[in-house]
Amino acid sequence: MKMCYIPKRGIFTVLAFFGILIIYTTRVNMSVAIVAMVNSTQDTLVNGTHIVAGCPNLWHNETQSNENEFKGAKYKWNSETQGIILSSFYYGYVVTQLPGGVLCGKLGAKWLFGGGVLITTSLYLLIPLAASWGVIAVAAIRILEGLGEGLTFPAIAHAISNWSPKFERSRMSTIISLGIPIGNIVGSPISGFLCSSDQFGGWPSTFYLFGTLGCAWFLLWCILAYETPESHPGISKTELKHIQLNKSEKTKTDISIPWKDIFLSLPMWAVIIGHFGHNYAFLMFLTMMPTYFKTILHFDIKTLAFCPSVCSPRNKCFADLIFC
Repeated sequence: MKMCYIPKRGIFTVLAFFGILIIYTTRVNMSVAIVAMVNSTQDTLVNGTHIVAGCPNLWHNETQSNENEFKGAKYKWNSETQGIILSSFYYGYVVTQLPGGVLCGKLGAKWLFGGGVLITTSLYLLIPLAASWGVIAVAAIRILEGLGEGLTFPAIAHAISNWSPKFERSRMSTIISLGIPIGNIVGSPISGFLCSSDQFGGWPSTFYLFGTLGCAWFLLWCILAYETPESHPGISKTELKHIQLNKSEKTKTDISIPWKDIFLSLPMWAVIIGHFGHNYAFLMFLTMMPTYFKTILHFDIKTLAFCPSVCSPRNKCFADLIFC
């Protein structure tokens, strides 16, 4: 009986998709979890009058026992401290983007991508402990996470070039990139549920869950993923020939990189500026939206985890919600 053959480039694509999904669940999880980690959310008062520009129709979403709503230890972190913790990840993330692309040719995309996910998720397991040590410890771990995750996107782009026939490259890239929005969609409600759950121990369980998933994924990646189709012992001759005959020719890797020409290129700067603008808006929403929904719109953590569903034009506060 002939056994069913699973294309090895399909296995690579699925594994890469879940790798991207996991690291993006960690991003959105931190934004939700920090709402549960702070001691309380108090409105600023001037002469006994509320000055919070929140929607009055949403006060009913505020529970009567906010202090008991979130499970786990509480920390006295003001908005400035929370901003430092949330933003510290990106200080490391921006540093390893360019080196990551250069290192792919020397260390290999498999270990660079897998190592980036492992560093990010294994350090994620330490955040509950670091939080008990103080803000500096949490920020330091977040920076190290960013250094690890900054390697992943250059590495996966290099890996796709190794594994994809040129006529399948856009499809493979799209499937892998779907890990970004799906990670955000999946991570947010799970984080909200766990943060308010007695059974699982509150917000620390969110870090343990996603961190453990990342470490388990790394084991599968080590076993099932290979640097190139030629190095895969289980690939069929038909699939290997299909990939080899439909790959773009690679330039020599021993040529020097023309850094001066790159940084003096106007089209390159146009791409940088456009990409910066897109990411600034996207990451601002991703990072700060849960805090905004809790402190200004007074949603409980389970509601804010599903916050996109409340953005309806029928809601009288839609004008406020579109700026969440």
